[in-house]
Amino acid sequence: SLLIAAATPVALYLVFERMFQVSLPHGALADVLGF
Repeated sequence: SLLIAAATPVALYLVFERMFQVSLPHGALADVLGF
C-alpha cells in the first residue's frame, strides 16, 4: 500500500500535465523524473 500511496500523486501529476497541458510547479519530484 505504501507503493500505491507514493505512485498515486505521481500518476495524478502526469495525468494533469498531459491532459490539461498545465505547466505545474517543477519541484524536486519533477527534477528526479527529468521534467
